[in-house]
Amino acid sequence: MHFKPIKDKFLLLIIVIALLGCKREQLPQVKIIENTPPEIVKFEAVPQKLVQGQQSFLQWELTPSASIKKIEINGKAVLDTNKIKGSQKIIADKSQDYELSVYYQQNEKVGVIRKKVNVVVENPFFRGEDTISIGGNAHIEWSVNPDATDVFIKEIIEDNEHLVWDKLPKTGNYRVNPVKNTRYELNVVVNEETIKYNHEIKVGHGFFTGTRTVLRGEEAVLIWQVFPNLKDVLLEEKENSYTTIVLQTNLKIQGNLKVRPKESTDYILALVGEHAQTRCKHRVEVVDAFFTGQTKVYGNEKATLTWRVAEGAKRIYITQEKNGEKIIIKDNLTPEGFLQVNADEEINKFNINIEFAYRESNYSHTVLKKAGKVLVGNNKQTEDKKKSVGYHLKGAESIEHSYMYDVENEPTLVSEFGNFAINFDFYSEKIQDSYHQDLDKVIEYMNKHTSSVVKIVGHSDLKGSSKGCLLISQKRAELAKKYLMSKGIPEHRLITENAGRTNPTYFQELNEEQARANRRVEISLFE
Repeated sequence: MHFKPIKDKFLLLIIVIALLGCKREQLPQVKIIENTPPEIVKFEAVPQKLVQGQQSFLQWELTPSASIKKIEINGKAVLDTNKIKGSQKIIADKSQDYELSVYYQQNEKVGVIRKKVNVVVENPFFRGEDTISIGGNAHIEWSVNPDATDVFIKEIIEDNEHLVWDKLPKTGNYRVNPVKNTRYELNVVVNEETIKYNHEIKVGHGFFTGTRTVLRGEEAVLIWQVFPNLKDVLLEEKENSYTTIVLQTNLKIQGNLKVRPKESTDYILALVGEHAQTRCKHRVEVVDAFFTGQTKVYGNEKATLTWRVAEGAKRIYITQEKNGEKIIIKDNLTPEGFLQVNADEEINKFNINIEFAYRESNYSHTVLKKAGKVLVGNNKQTEDKKKSVGYHLKGAESIEHSYMYDVENEPTLVSEFGNFAINFDFYSEKIQDSYHQDLDKVIEYMNKHTSSVVKIVGHSDLKGSSKGCLLISQKRAELAKKYLMSKGIPEHRLITENAGRTNPTYFQELNEEQARANRRVEISLFE
């Protein structure tokens, strides 16, 4: 009768003992022996190489130990000694060693373990290849003070200076392909002070150049001249990112070759020397059409568009974008021609559209309209008309270039002069003396006809970047303007424009004569 209660008490006792046993048992922990010294698992700087003023982080990791008493870096205590992992920011102004010291207590003695890391701080640098062959590529790289507010690079050739890149990052690189000895000047603005760094690239004798842009289906010409004493000269065609095809070997040190690329193609001239190989690249862009023309018009002046289209076009037409729509202004065009169009908007975008059997292509050209530029004709009449259309003119302080077009009477090109061009040597900004006689005739006419004005348009060849071409064409136009002003022609009778390489005389520069024809300043005399 009383057995069951006794059994229940026994079970209760077993349960209590079991519960006490569970309470005493603990989850496994990292074993820390108080008298075991710690070890430095890692101590490094990230990054280890930096530029003066750049920040880095010292990172460390220790083995667990209860005996750690203090952690120091270069004699200064780390704030949180209990951390076996940590990091500390540094901003170094020179290369130096950083030492991690970990103090620990073993029995009654204090010990220390140490580890060093070297942080390399470079001064701001600007560097690259020192010498290349003409047609070869070089790289320039830089890293400057992080506090710089502006970074830009100038290109200096034979004392002619050009801004080629501005608003650059504080660390970067560019690929360049100078064709003459060229000095690159890195300008760094810090606290309103400009610090300059220079790097010169010397160009060896020779070149690899040719047609830069060709219509699909037409031939391009590659031209080269390289230095002698080479084991071999090879011409390769880069088929894709991974494959090149050897077109010819054992080329002469001077020559040319016609090619017919199906798509835009990189051609490589490999110069094999005794101990090394130099590879020069020339790219030929394949397009379905050349489409260009005037980039600016004034007043009621019409813009002239020109084009040349590859063979096989089924339909060619030109559209103008207005209010988000493309309006056809001329259809069923011939493969080559020109068209005068109205440029009524401030920004006028024209497109040439080409339909082939299995594809379509289109190219755009933008014409800017500059309102109010040149006033010409009888002074009394132009004053009256100027007032009637609400123009306000204060000599050279009027809009952008000075005079305004009369909206009713556009200026007439003086047939006696027409258009004539001043040509320039490669990368030159000097007007040769042989052109002074032509300019002096213009001056003589302008002195006799005080209502006449001159339009000066600078052009470049097809070499270099679009921005560089615009800059040098602008400087050439300004040279002609300064010459006329030095002879007494007031600035408000001179209009300057820079077209860069957008309106070449030759779309393909097969030789220096054609390239020189593209490097020009066009002078137009209006009355």
